[in-house]
Amino acid sequence: MFGAGFMGQGKIKLKSVLVALLAFTLIGSTVILMAVAINKQNETLADSKLQANFEGARNLSTTVNTIKDLMFHELGSTARLIADQQLAMEDVPALIGPLLGGDRLFNGALLADESGRVLAATPNAGIRLGSVLEKSATANALRAGRGPSVSDPFVNSDGHRVVMVSHPIQRPGEPPSKFIAGLIDLEGRNVFSDVFDHAIKSNAGTYAYIVDRHGELLLNPDGRRREVVVDAAALQSTFGDGKLRFATIDNAREGADLVGYLRVGDLGWGVVFQSPSAIVEQSKMAIMKAQLAWTVPLVAAFLLLCLWIGHRLASPFIQLTAMARNIAAGKRVEHLPLQEGHWNYEAHHLSQAMMKAVQGLQTQADEMSLQARTDNLTGLANRTGLEEWLMERRSMPGGYTLLVIDIDHFKGVNDKFGHHIGDETLVHLARILQAESGADDFVCRLGGEEFIVLLPAASLDTGTMLAERVRRKAERSISPTGSPITVSIGVAQCAEDASDFEQVFQQADQALYEAKRTGRNRTKAAG
Repeated sequence: MFGAGFMGQGKIKLKSVLVALLAFTLIGSTVILMAVAINKQNETLADSKLQANFEGARNLSTTVNTIKDLMFHELGSTARLIADQQLAMEDVPALIGPLLGGDRLFNGALLADESGRVLAATPNAGIRLGSVLEKSATANALRAGRGPSVSDPFVNSDGHRVVMVSHPIQRPGEPPSKFIAGLIDLEGRNVFSDVFDHAIKSNAGTYAYIVDRHGELLLNPDGRRREVVVDAAALQSTFGDGKLRFATIDNAREGADLVGYLRVGDLGWGVVFQSPSAIVEQSKMAIMKAQLAWTVPLVAAFLLLCLWIGHRLASPFIQLTAMARNIAAGKRVEHLPLQEGHWNYEAHHLSQAMMKAVQGLQTQADEMSLQARTDNLTGLANRTGLEEWLMERRSMPGGYTLLVIDIDHFKGVNDKFGHHIGDETLVHLARILQAESGADDFVCRLGGEEFIVLLPAASLDTGTMLAERVRRKAERSISPTGSPITVSIGVAQCAEDASDFEQVFQQADQALYEAKRTGRNRTKAAG
């Protein structure tokens, strides 16, 4: 079939030109489509990882702020008890530990007067009785008109770097003369390091820590990983003005980190959640290997097809050339070529083959684009899909109502049943959201156990009713854990357009926080 050579008497044969043209077109189209798809996928992977790191920082920031509020509450209750009952100094050490929740919140506790002299302390406080605290910590604790406060780090009697969370003790009509304080050991195990350890272990390849208002390291969950901490000057120059939430920052290891950052309420602290950029390269290489695994055999098969097609397309000319050479040699031509219309038939099949090749590659590109907009676990839209939806809404009249949904005590599900059941529980909630939402509503998983629903041109009451249907359905449906789950939902409305999403999200997120604070398994509307 392919016995005839590609050259004849020093001239390039038509079959060679056709085969080369078909091969060039096929390989060139494949390379271009793959390059575009890989480039797009690379951008999407980096953006998705940056978004995920910001979500990690935001979740940790919310947790730290919640723990801070709980600390303030425990300290306030204990301060009022000491003021009301006028306890003797010798009774205080035995009481303040249990009153402040044992070692659940603080590494130690103490009672001090207005000069900073320690009057009483728990055995694990690391501060000797009669010693005097730093003036800045004492002044901050008893500042006029102040309630609870958090000090800057200082070194205690044991040589450990600590932070003091304090509350003044004040009787009615008198200025505060004493204060009670809980101590957080920044160099040992504490309530914050446990939270950050869990977050790090739940997100392979990531690291998280707390910095102060100047970007200097405040709490490092793993002291052995000090070298991966982002330089304070780089953090300040990137996030100091509060405009950015995530960015790629070069590090001293001849690489870069994908960093998410968010401040913690009014503490002046910042939460950093980061991943090495190499993690995106690893994902890109995995995708490229998967593409090559099916692309190389496919291209090889199409090249063989091109060779066959080239021979078939050149066949009429070969026959005509053979006939001409026979005539030139004086031989008799017994059979005339091209009597069956061979040329048109082969041209038709060539176009069909090329269309199949292009359609196959385009289908693959479409699937990759869909995967970039879809959450792999639940099948719902992800953050990229949300951004596309918001862009489309900007050209449409009317606002929308936003629901932010969070599974109550989801960490307990993972801890008790394992991450596999935790994932099935997320899918269970996703199905409830899809079943209860309308055809025009947009359902999205932001990350972790947090979901959102957007109701275009809907009122706040309509959104609240949907939230209640979801909440009731969740608490009445058997989840993969074997029992129902509960959810807390925050609702907010944007009356104008999609450009105000971040503001509306903050309102709904605050309403969600209020729902959790007031007992969970409830819906709260903003405003």
